Amino acid sequence: MTNSLISKNEAFDIVRQAREWLKKNSVSEDTSKPTTKFYAAEMTRLISKSPDKNAEQLWAAICDTTKKNTFYLRVAAAKWATSALIERVLSAQDQYQRDSTIAQETWLAKVMEMKSILATATQLRVMISSSNGQCPIKSPAPRSSKRRELSSLPDSWREEMAERLARTPHHLGFLIMAITGCRPKELEAGIKLFVSEHSIRIYIEGAKVKRLQGQPWRELEYRTDGEMHPLVSSLYKALWADQAGEREVEIQCGRAALTSAIRRAGKKFDRKNGRDITPYCLRHQFASDLKGQLGDDDLISVALGQSASMTRKFYGRARSSSRTPLGPTNIHAARPVRATRAALPEIHQGRSKAPS
Repeated sequence: MTNSLISKNEAFDIVRQAREWLKKNSVSEDTSKPTTKFYAAEMTRLISKSPDKNAEQLWAAICDTTKKNTFYLRVAAAKWATSALIERVLSAQDQYQRDSTIAQETWLAKVMEMKSILATATQLRVMISSSNGQCPIKSPAPRSSKRRELSSLPDSWREEMAERLARTPHHLGFLIMAITGCRPKELEAGIKLFVSEHSIRIYIEGAKVKRLQGQPWRELEYRTDGEMHPLVSSLYKALWADQAGEREVEIQCGRAALTSAIRRAGKKFDRKNGRDITPYCLRHQFASDLKGQLGDDDLISVALGQSASMTRKFYGRARSSSRTPLGPTNIHAARPVRATRAALPEIHQGRSKAPS
């Protein structure tokens, strides 16, 4: 690279264009570290399928799938990765430009690299925009859905699996997931239970929480001084020791080990589709039970740890509700649900920290 290939004014113009592009396509600060790690790995795979690393080949690699979900994930990864890459190259050229010990040719080379990346990113964004958010796959494969798979299970599948896991280290973890619909990551982090003669209160520190997303914490309560659901009764008997006052218990369960245990226990069901039962099947069944009793209500979103009303539509469905559905007595959370209608009074109780 020499000065004859590009002037300083041309270089400054390229830098200006890159800054303007990045303002319109900035990297979201709300993207979590696991998500960015996934996006980076996915973009690496897409680039490996693009020998010339141009926009046409990258778009072809994005569309090279039979699954709509995979296509949309790849689009999200491409958007994030192009913005992150331009942001990184911009930062590098800034350092080269300020460092007097670095030759001007080195800075100009970095600017020319940025120009090439910017052109590819711009072309790829145009191709993505031309799809108008619609998947271009003509004959996508049927989507696998955990909530649809519930229809192939017997009505008492959770109770039967609880019995199969009764003598394993995963029994309590399974029961907690079944009666709260919590995420495996939340159980792995640790869930607090406050057990007394009259109730079980379950305090969950939320996962998938961002500035405007998710519930930082939520609490579900089941009464124990009357008739109890079999799953609640099993948990209560395992934790309560006829003592005065209230007992606090924290339960943690590794995601990988619990998932493996649930898959093994679920293989004993004779299922036509042959798909494994996973912890998220419990989350979908819990949502189905709530929808069967409460209707499509903001309270369901709160119980699932969500703060946006639209998210609950992806979990469970009323017709998959059990004949003996689970139904917490009380549900509280840190945030009201963002919706067009007012949240129910019992959703937001004004508490801002874990119970002591």
